[in-house]
Amino acid sequence: MVCVERAAPIGSYEVVRLGVWKALDVVAKGLILEGKKVLLKPNVCAPVAWDTGAVTNPLVVKAVAEWMFERGASKVDVGEDPIIGVNLSKAYELSGLAEVSRELGVGLLHLASEGAVRIEVPRGEVLKDIEVSSLLSRYDLWVSIPVMKTHILTTVTLGLKNTKGVLPAKSKRKMHFIGLDQAIADLYTVIKPDLVVLDATLCMEGSGPVNGTPKEVGLVLASRDPLPLDVVASWAMGFEPEKVAHIAYAAKHAGLAPSVESVSVTGYWPLPKRLGFEPPPTAKVLSRSGVDVIYGDACSGCVAVVEITLRRLEQSGELEEVLKRLGGLTIAIGPRAKLDKARGRLFVVGKCLYAQKERGIYVPGCPPIGFQMLDAIRAEAGLEHVFPLEEALKEANELYSFLQTAKKSTT
Repeated sequence: MVCVERAAPIGSYEVVRLGVWKALDVVAKGLILEGKKVLLKPNVCAPVAWDTGAVTNPLVVKAVAEWMFERGASKVDVGEDPIIGVNLSKAYELSGLAEVSRELGVGLLHLASEGAVRIEVPRGEVLKDIEVSSLLSRYDLWVSIPVMKTHILTTVTLGLKNTKGVLPAKSKRKMHFIGLDQAIADLYTVIKPDLVVLDATLCMEGSGPVNGTPKEVGLVLASRDPLPLDVVASWAMGFEPEKVAHIAYAAKHAGLAPSVESVSVTGYWPLPKRLGFEPPPTAKVLSRSGVDVIYGDACSGCVAVVEITLRRLEQSGELEEVLKRLGGLTIAIGPRAKLDKARGRLFVVGKCLYAQKERGIYVPGCPPIGFQMLDAIRAEAGLEHVFPLEEALKEANELYSFLQTAKKSTT
């Protein structure tokens, strides 16, 4: 079951609290919380304010925490493990969650601070095992509180993808390297939050999850299971859930149809109309002087990563310097890319071109991590960068060698 409730005006705590509590009273009815320790896992992916739409509205987190305390929870903490290079303390402060922490006395945790435990993924298509934050075991239940956003790699980021935040950095990279959409679905078979509260108060459309446009919606959605919630939420956004790869893969694992008609929805439903989110830019890479893109039946994820990378270099004023230092830039994507006509420095991108990694600067991933791609170009041009490509390449070599071995053994 999924419950949808209104929560507008989005800056009014009383209104937001009413929407969150109404939704939780429906989907969490009968949940015993007396004396329980609860972990809340919002989306705090970047050091930005919540009014950008990139991170979870702190008023939604506050409302969930107070609902838990009201029903007898003995302890409530907030935990996150953001993108590599992000200062989590700064992100908590800018997002408004630090203020919630001071007001309610909830802890603010870095989920990677005390190591991880490895778990098997028996039904995984691409994941056979994965490391998960050891802090999860300290809590009786955990609540996922994502924000409704588009995503350049996965179309949407909602409940299923927010689970990725309980993994350490190496495990996150592993999911990108071997096939992000399927890996998200595989993760769903072994790790699920006890509750999901989707913040759809102020959302993000277009070039999400960080560089998109804020979109005020004024809703909250809640469920005991991220899959039906994602089906309903993605449909409401204007996407067909069966065409959102990680949702479709997760539904296949669950033996369910990824259609909104198959989900029981209550509350403020049906919506007067679908929300009409602008989709992420996955159709093409815009032409730029000095930049060549070699297409080889590339997937939309690789196309999006290249376009966003080039856009960020333009916005920062670095692209002209990159082209000057490298004598031009050629980026190859897609399994059928022909690499014999490169101009300037050649970047070979994606798992499907792993066999040709020696032909240029190789960037692993399926699809690649956006910041990894960006910093690979910066590093090659001798510009300041954060993300070390060497470590990623070592991990990718281990993973892709295993995949190649597994492929040979089945032929």
